[in-house]
Amino acid sequence: ETKNGKQPKIGDKVMVSYTGYLSSGKFFGTNYKELAKKYNQYNANYEKQGAYNPFPAEYGPKARLIPGFREGLQLMKVGDKAMFFIPSKLGYGEGGAGNVIPPNSDLVFELEIVSMAK
Repeated sequence: ETKNGKQPKIGDKVMVSYTGYLSSGKFFGTNYKELAKKYNQYNANYEKQGAYNPFPAEYGPKARLIPGFREGLQLMKVGDKAMFFIPSKLGYGEGGAGNVIPPNSDLVFELEIVSMAK
């Protein structure tokens, strides 16, 4: 979904919301509180820490994000929502991510650039 928002410049900070799934369709995380509740993964401590709010991310090739997430964001403008398939090598690769994302997992992310960071 494109809303003809502002095109961020390389190095700008944007506020991002996400929902992540394994390629099997299994939900693994989000910063939308309602979705966390829907998938029975709501955590009150996460809410106290602000984890159910959009997070700031650098827009551009130097962002400290997994490569596929970073590349997907660079295709978006403020207000856009998009779904990206991220192959394992552009995700968490052979290491996976803790006990949440198994090694060599392909991922699907729904991303939204909510706003420019202040």
